[in-house]
Amino acid sequence: GASQHYLWSLEGNGRQECLARGKDVPKYIEKMLGVDYENFTRIFILEQGNFQKFLHSSPTEKAQLLGKLLNLPYLEKLPTIVSGLIQEKSAAIQHKRSEVERLKADTSQEKEQEIQSRIDQYLQLSQEIEGKLREVDRKLEEMSAMRNDWEELKRIKAELDRLSQKEETYKKKREEIALMKKIKQNIAGIFGQLKGYEGQIAEIGAQIRQKEAEIALLSSQIEETTARLSELEVYWKEKEAHYKKLTQLDDLLNYISLRRQVEDMRSQIQNLQAYLRNIDERISKIEEEKRTWDKQRAELEEEQKYLALEWLEWCKQREDLQKEIKKLEEEIAGAFQQLRKSRERILAQIRACPGIEGIFPLDIPENENKETWEAWKTQVRDLENRLKNDIEQKKAQLKLHQQLALLRPSLRVGDPCPICKTPLSKVHLDSLSTEPDLEEIKSLEKFYETIQKVREAFSGIDTYIDLIRSKKAALKGKNNDLQEHLKKFCWGGEKEMQMTYDELSRKRKENERMLHEIKESILKINTEMEKIAHQKRKYEEDLSNREKQIHNREGVISEIHKKLPPEWLDKDEKWAEEEKHRLEESRRKAEEYEKLSEKKNQQEIALHRAKSAKEELDKQRRNLEEDAQKVQNKMRAEAEKLGANLDFVREVCESDEDLDKEEKEVEKFFELLDRYIQREKDLTPKVSSYNEEEHKKLEQDKAEYFSHLQKYHQELGRARQEQEWLKQNRERLVQLEGELKELLEEYQNLKELAELLDRKGFSQYVLRSFLDQVLRKANEYLLRWTGGMWELATLEEGSPEKPEEEKEAEASPSLKQKEIGKKELEPAPSVNQLEIIVLDRFARKAVKRKVSTLSGGQTFQASLALALALADHVRKRFLSRRLPGFFLIDEGFGSLDADSLHTVVHTLGQAAKDTRSAIGVITHREELKEYLDAYLHVQLESDSKLGKTSRVLPSWKERLL
Repeated sequence: GASQHYLWSLEGNGRQECLARGKDVPKYIEKMLGVDYENFTRIFILEQGNFQKFLHSSPTEKAQLLGKLLNLPYLEKLPTIVSGLIQEKSAAIQHKRSEVERLKADTSQEKEQEIQSRIDQYLQLSQEIEGKLREVDRKLEEMSAMRNDWEELKRIKAELDRLSQKEETYKKKREEIALMKKIKQNIAGIFGQLKGYEGQIAEIGAQIRQKEAEIALLSSQIEETTARLSELEVYWKEKEAHYKKLTQLDDLLNYISLRRQVEDMRSQIQNLQAYLRNIDERISKIEEEKRTWDKQRAELEEEQKYLALEWLEWCKQREDLQKEIKKLEEEIAGAFQQLRKSRERILAQIRACPGIEGIFPLDIPENENKETWEAWKTQVRDLENRLKNDIEQKKAQLKLHQQLALLRPSLRVGDPCPICKTPLSKVHLDSLSTEPDLEEIKSLEKFYETIQKVREAFSGIDTYIDLIRSKKAALKGKNNDLQEHLKKFCWGGEKEMQMTYDELSRKRKENERMLHEIKESILKINTEMEKIAHQKRKYEEDLSNREKQIHNREGVISEIHKKLPPEWLDKDEKWAEEEKHRLEESRRKAEEYEKLSEKKNQQEIALHRAKSAKEELDKQRRNLEEDAQKVQNKMRAEAEKLGANLDFVREVCESDEDLDKEEKEVEKFFELLDRYIQREKDLTPKVSSYNEEEHKKLEQDKAEYFSHLQKYHQELGRARQEQEWLKQNRERLVQLEGELKELLEEYQNLKELAELLDRKGFSQYVLRSFLDQVLRKANEYLLRWTGGMWELATLEEGSPEKPEEEKEAEASPSLKQKEIGKKELEPAPSVNQLEIIVLDRFARKAVKRKVSTLSGGQTFQASLALALALADHVRKRFLSRRLPGFFLIDEGFGSLDADSLHTVVHTLGQAAKDTRSAIGVITHREELKEYLDAYLHVQLESDSKLGKTSRVLPSWKERLL
């Protein structure tokens, strides 16, 4: 049931995930593949008996299945759909017709002629305006030339008016420049002398003012210095007493400092003595540790003497001897093993030779006892001799039998034996008539040969064992001698004697490592002792130096004690510092008094020098002022001669103006004025015929003509655009007429299709056409599987080939050609025409027969071909994407005989190749396993907890089991 369905996903890492279960499986498949579950089963799962049902089903059942696949309810709605399409086409035709009529009206011949006449008219008007524009441009060029001269004349007159206003100013400036040049020429030298005197007078005046300021500053500084000296005079008088007291205070501070240093040094000496005691204790501990390491080193060195390389070599030789002895013992054991194998071969020979089972020894001796070994070899030799005797007896009996056999025809019962003379019985005579048994003699001889070979092998092995024993005895002797030698030199007991070469080597290496570590430790101890000794010497030297320093400082303290006043010995350092600070301040003020006295003397000398310099400068200034007055009187006389006052002359002489440059500017002004006057005289006759009003009128006419020309060009452009639109509309008209023609044809086809759909039996016609397609595809498979021996057809056909017009109708399912409309479907096909029959081509002429006459294998082939054809159609129609090719057949093999089953298997193989798909089958037929590449074997089992369960065994595991 659906509740037992599970959909699993097996990922690459081996983990399984359940995607859906129960009723959710169809929904998940539809979501995953894009196809509903029913069509999925039609494509991929051929259910038990269902894929053969279509072949034997009635026409009505076939019609129901094919109608479901073709979605016939949709076909029943086709008339309504076609009617809607006819209405849409009719509306489109009306729209196209109205647009065609509009375009025909817009593209008439009269409109084209009217547009062309407008183009010609605007072209003619444009040409006329362009002629007038050229004439106006010519006149304007002439007027423009006179206009330029007229404008220039007008500008020159304006400039002349402006320059006339400045003419008087430039004339006065010309006269003033001439006067200034005469002043500079005649009075410039005198003015230079005057300026020199005035400069010297000003410089001396500045120096005098500087000296006056310097005298005032020195006078004030002398007054300040005198006042300060009166204040400091007291300190200067006590200077010598303060210096002596300061020296005593320094000695007092040194005395206090030395006493403190002595106390600190005594404390440091105590610390050093305590540290030296600690160092002595540490040295004692280190020496004790060193003695311990030295003892261990001596022990290890003594042990290493016994672990010398020669002693180790002896141990190595002992081990090699023991290994060789063990190897020889293994070789002896191997030789005994060969003896046992030889005994087994002899026992096999004994079993083949009856009567000699009890004479062979029981077993090869396990130990190396020489007596048992020799006894065993004696038994082997006895066996060999006994076999030899038995063989000789058997041969003698055979010879006797052969002799008696020759005399058999002449012998009777009771006659004496020719050899032993005993009466012959009937049994003896009967035995002579039979052939003697030679196999027993051959078997004994073969066994005897084997015994001889074994004895020879035993002899070789015996010799080999004796050789090995002699080697072993020699090696044991060497080993004992070496062991005694080792005991003499062994440093330990039995345990050390039993140590192997590797253990002793490791022991030696370990001792070497420990010796190295001990030496390193002793080296570190020695280094540390040297370091500590060095520190001790350093501290001892430091202690000695400090004691000497204390002694020296105590001497100094004694000397200072004698120099100091007795009342100062109890004073502390703070009092001494304060007293020293006070005396230092008094000494500083006494030194300041001396410096100020020297400074006052220097200031008085500078004041005297400044006053003398000022008097000398006053005298120089008076002399210069007298000389300057004489030069000024001379300059005034020269100015009066030129008619200028003294201030103007001074201003001219002091001025830095470039008179030549100003004179050139004035001359340039008068030259420009003359040039404008001459240009006015030249232009006046040229512009006498120029009329400004006429010029403006020509410019207005040009603008008007240009405006008209632009207007005509715009109109001409619009007319040409309309002409282009007319051309495009005509092309559009041709296109619309073609589209209208196509719409009319489609409209007519749809009307004919509507008439066809209104008739009865259209659905049956479609079903019949679809069934023909399915049968054609199925016959392609059957043609490859059966070699064309038989194929399927509908009841009406009677032949596998269809008429050409039916092929064209099937190739054009849209029915847009008129041939389908012309073809008569009346009377409509009945449901019985969906009956499938078989066309048997075994004979020359195709024979129709029912599908029920097919054998089991043929029925499977026909059903499978139909199922594949239907699945192929469903796959193409319903699957939205390409999926891997496979399908599953659920049973359908139970009623097949052996021949039919073989045919079915062959057909499945061919179908897998044709469809390039993987084919799976679900069956209970055990013999099918031989034909399958791989399978899953499902076994029903019972479980105490789960009840009935199934075990699934893959074929690749089942074959191993």
